[in-house]
Amino acid sequence: MKTKFILIAVCFLLFVGLTHAQNVQQYKIDLRKVDENRLKVELLVASATYQNFSDEVVFQFPKTIPGTYAVLDYGRFINNFVALDANKKSLKIKKQGENNFVIYGKPYSISYVVKDSYHTKQKKNKIFEPAGTNIQKDENIIFNNSGFFGIFKGTENTAIELLVEKPSNFYAVTSLSSTLQNNTQIFKANDYHELVDNPIMFSEPDTTSFMVANCKVTLGVYNESGRQISKDLYKEIEKSMQALGLFFGNELPVNNYSFIIYLKDYTEYKGIFEGDKVGFFKIIKIIRSFSGQGFGALEHGNSSMYFLPDFGNDLAVKTIKDIASHEFLHIVTPLNLHSEHVGNFNYADPKMSKHLWLYEGITEYFAGLALTQGKVTNPWKYLSEVLSGKISSGSKFPFDKMSFTEMSENVFNEPHKSQYQQVYERGALMGALLDIEIISATNGEKTLKDVVFTLSKKYGKNKNFSEQEFFDEFVAASHPSVKTFIDKYISGRDTLAIKEILAKVGIEYNAEYKGMVPVSPFEGVKFTRINLGGKRIVKKVSKEACCGFKKGDKLNSSVILKQSSTEFGFIADGANYMIEVERDGKPLMLEVTNKMKEGTKKHYLFRMKNLSAEQERNYKRWLNL
Repeated sequence: MKTKFILIAVCFLLFVGLTHAQNVQQYKIDLRKVDENRLKVELLVASATYQNFSDEVVFQFPKTIPGTYAVLDYGRFINNFVALDANKKSLKIKKQGENNFVIYGKPYSISYVVKDSYHTKQKKNKIFEPAGTNIQKDENIIFNNSGFFGIFKGTENTAIELLVEKPSNFYAVTSLSSTLQNNTQIFKANDYHELVDNPIMFSEPDTTSFMVANCKVTLGVYNESGRQISKDLYKEIEKSMQALGLFFGNELPVNNYSFIIYLKDYTEYKGIFEGDKVGFFKIIKIIRSFSGQGFGALEHGNSSMYFLPDFGNDLAVKTIKDIASHEFLHIVTPLNLHSEHVGNFNYADPKMSKHLWLYEGITEYFAGLALTQGKVTNPWKYLSEVLSGKISSGSKFPFDKMSFTEMSENVFNEPHKSQYQQVYERGALMGALLDIEIISATNGEKTLKDVVFTLSKKYGKNKNFSEQEFFDEFVAASHPSVKTFIDKYISGRDTLAIKEILAKVGIEYNAEYKGMVPVSPFEGVKFTRINLGGKRIVKKVSKEACCGFKKGDKLNSSVILKQSSTEFGFIADGANYMIEVERDGKPLMLEVTNKMKEGTKKHYLFRMKNLSAEQERNYKRWLNL
């Protein structure tokens, strides 16, 4: 009873503005008072901060935030900025650039109006929706806190409280600590870094929670269509999440995690995205409705934010499943393993880390490896689909013009900026090759996971490693030969030794295989030009076509000639395999007789049949078999 009374008293004092905490910046905002996608924010300056003010103070909003690697300029969305002194007298304000407000005098309180990014046209430096802000009265409010709450320059380490008045039917999905008193929710952050790292979504609840080892995981969904999917999503990702728990040895470095998901309503296009015929003008309408939408996800230490389309089917659920493992694994890097450029992130003038190979590349690699080791994906599927795909996409990186560390440090600017996507392709491939190199060099005693997890435990959330000295430390934690790998392929511009390194685990790789290859079963089959929703539709079938395709048959776009290969190479000439099609709304299996011809196949890999004892050991250690 005593605790409850104190909380109510504190809420009352803060909201009427009668007291300032000694060293806590106190923001307040009323979600019931939305005005055309705008909300007012008020700040009561911490007493200790106020006492240290000079006669000229800078209040700033982030130029960017960790994980985005792009200029965002949140200050563009701030209007009606007012600063009052202790006598409630207005102080002179001058805006400096996009993000800084210079205040002449000592501000005792501040107020300003935030215009959301979801409903604001942006010609330059568009904010990717998972990093953006949304203000829809009585429907949905998204706090990517960098877009709502600025900070006095130099006070990034000051504690923060958010006092949010919300509609009674709103539920807050976040990993940020909070208490609820009636309709007032009080969120607490140890500093501005923690605040920015914890987005909040307010809406009517569609949530499902479950445990992964010692970590409580919450799925929070807002769907514009009103369709609730959190339970369906849980069923889809539960096996993957439990595999991640095993990857961590059932001891995760966080005890709570939130998937925060906003689904945009595209249910009117459901039939089209399931392979139905569509006219030209309908396609134009779809393209226009998709124009400018930043679909995807953004990772945080204890959460990830998603902005995805919902077509009224299971596509959104499957999309989340495909990227959830990657986002979740960021609880290792950069949450618990990062340099000073991340730990002491400069929001106004950021300096980018050269270690994107670690933060994104290794994370992407671990996402695929964890599902394989946890038996969610079988080893051959991982090798033939995931790893082969990374090799193919990663081959497009201009390594002769820039190293991976050079791209990472200069990722804001061209030509490096356009290569950012390679952190998920070449970066993940480098992770796989580095893992094999460590396993081979240590005779199976260490893996890349062992090294990364050991270093993450050494540093943890609140300690930075040295940007310049980390490579030496990584080598010391793994094996001396790893220095050569780093010097050549991560900080250097050498061609990746894919063939040589994969051979250490008994994998044969050919950048361009020449010889007998299977004939495509789609010879003599024409498909519609428009390919939406993962479906290919048969438009015409010639007399020479094989295996009974018919006009109108639907095939998954991902159908590549995997059926004509095994983990030990192509199947024999004359052998049979099956292709699944959809005909008249029902699945149908078509039998194909394999035919071989002279040809080529790029980025072809398969398992060697006769492995040495060392190759066998390395292969089993790598995939945890």
